[in-house]
Amino acid sequence: RLNPAHTGYITEEISLKPPLELKWKFVTPAGAMGSPIVIGDTLVVRGSSLYGLNAGNGSIKWTRPLKSTSHTSPAASNDTIYVGSGAHPTCSGCGIEALDKNTGNLKWSLEFSPKGARDPNVSDGSLYFGSDDWYVRAVNAYTGNLLWTSPILNDGVIAVPAVADGKVFVGTWGGTLYSLDTNTGSIIWTFRPSPGGVLFPSPTFDNGVLYFGAGLDSLWAIDAETKDIKWISSQTDDAIGSSPAFAYGKV
Repeated sequence: RLNPAHTGYITEEISLKPPLELKWKFVTPAGAMGSPIVIGDTLVVRGSSLYGLNAGNGSIKWTRPLKSTSHTSPAASNDTIYVGSGAHPTCSGCGIEALDKNTGNLKWSLEFSPKGARDPNVSDGSLYFGSDDWYVRAVNAYTGNLLWTSPILNDGVIAVPAVADGKVFVGTWGGTLYSLDTNTGSIIWTFRPSPGGVLFPSPTFDNGVLYFGAGLDSLWAIDAETKDIKWISSQTDDAIGSSPAFAYGKV
């Protein structure tokens, strides 16, 4: 998602213009889930295992077994990949792992029994992530030390939080969007779209506005400070399962 706010748009990229040509292809045994991430010369993609590939030619640099499947993507910062593992009702030995981007070797890990942790977002030296245990947590990205645990939410979290403007924005299986303080994890506000449904994708933040898809065929824009509704679009043909991207005033 490019940045902690999840805009999905990179202003520096100006060379990719049609027609595009295939440079290489990598096929995983069980398909690829979530978006790939690129950190330096390493491309990381989740399949039946976690794969670290040479970004230039697609050759395998390293592989690492996964403890659970997920539709989301790991996070990356500097030379480290951060990957979550979690599942309902239980996920033995699951949690957060910090891996070296060049080798896939483990730097540190945290276990959260009994349900593990979902993929994190990394911002300003901290990781923010949810879990099916109905909590959001923050840890130090360099050491893995726990910084805070949120109050209990109304349900479990599956999507990666968005982080912007001193707040953590995250939705739940129960259909509630939360704004949490990045320093303490305290709840600033809650918002429940109606009609709603599971908040499966991550929200996107841009210029004080949150954009997110709700489970029942609608796209929402709300003020990130006041949670006032900006607009609702019900023109989608199905539930929205991926995060919105924002560029040039368009979603």
